[in-house]
Amino acid sequence: MQTVKEVVTSLSQSFETKSQDMEKKLSHMSERLGKLEVATLRPMTDATLHEQEQKQVFRSFLARGDLEEKALSSTDEEGGYLIPQIIGKEINDVIRSESVMRQLATSLTISGDSIDLLVSKDEADGGWAGETEERNETNTPKLTKIKIPVHEMYAKPRATQKLLDDAKLDIETWIASKVASKMSRMENYAFIHGTGEKQPRGFLTYPLSYGTAEWGEIQAFRTGVAGEFPAENAIDILIDTVNSLKPQYLAGGKWLMSRSAVAAISKLKDRNGLPLWNADLNTKANATLLGYPVLICDDMPAINNEEGKPAIAFGNFEQAYYIIDRFDTRIMRDPYSAKPYIEFYTTRRVGGDVVNFEALKVITFTTSEE
Repeated sequence: MQTVKEVVTSLSQSFETKSQDMEKKLSHMSERLGKLEVATLRPMTDATLHEQEQKQVFRSFLARGDLEEKALSSTDEEGGYLIPQIIGKEINDVIRSESVMRQLATSLTISGDSIDLLVSKDEADGGWAGETEERNETNTPKLTKIKIPVHEMYAKPRATQKLLDDAKLDIETWIASKVASKMSRMENYAFIHGTGEKQPRGFLTYPLSYGTAEWGEIQAFRTGVAGEFPAENAIDILIDTVNSLKPQYLAGGKWLMSRSAVAAISKLKDRNGLPLWNADLNTKANATLLGYPVLICDDMPAINNEEGKPAIAFGNFEQAYYIIDRFDTRIMRDPYSAKPYIEFYTTRRVGGDVVNFEALKVITFTTSEE
């Protein structure tokens, strides 16, 4: 049994320990409050103040239709108002993160209605020569002109006035997310299947060649079995597809395929009996096939589609496909067309097309007779 002295000593030590802990916590809180006070007192930059002003005016426009020309630029020619740059950036960031093709292709921003590109169909010749030797004339690459126009796409999110009047709702972010989500789905589908009429041209709309592909054709490989891989040597088709790509494109090579193609590949094994697919079936990130990254895209055709369209693509998409963006996004507030809702008619311009057919290969799940 403890003596009175021992009990007092123990209580004293416990109190001292708790006191020290309390002092540490108070010191930490004081430090954090000091940092917050400094941040509060720090003057805002002109850029920050301008962004906040833009967002505030844009919020007033969305909620009540209030207009201030200093923050919202009118576009008399095409109607509507230009979305402030900071909101436009939010929309673009979401679109880029959700659109699989934007993660693969090259994106360019222009201020006009189209862009003209001169691309070479082959490489320039070269050679070796001594310091004083004559240099023979070499062949120049064949150039072709590609014009990629931008096409208008639109989204019309709607909301009630009660929702817009909610002070806790970040209206501009809500509108931006609705617009970006819709547009990212629309444009990603167009980059793959688009006709080129009033929309980007998708790479799967070009003719396929199961032999040597000419310019304007995409080289394709068949599985030889309708809707599936062959029972034996399925890996050969994948290897042949990779090896058909010229060495200068292989460093940036990536796979793009539908979820059904991933399911089929996940069942394949190499010649040593090891699975070809090195990631969880439901994992999109860090998956590779034959050493090249794999991106899953639900806009790619299923392996058993009736049209026999390619379900797998492989190549250097950065070299093969260009996405063209017009720099501005416009919005119109319409409280009349869908009462009691208020619609926000939002438009932006996007184009896209293949610029290098050599840098892209596809696989179709078809028989040799199709």
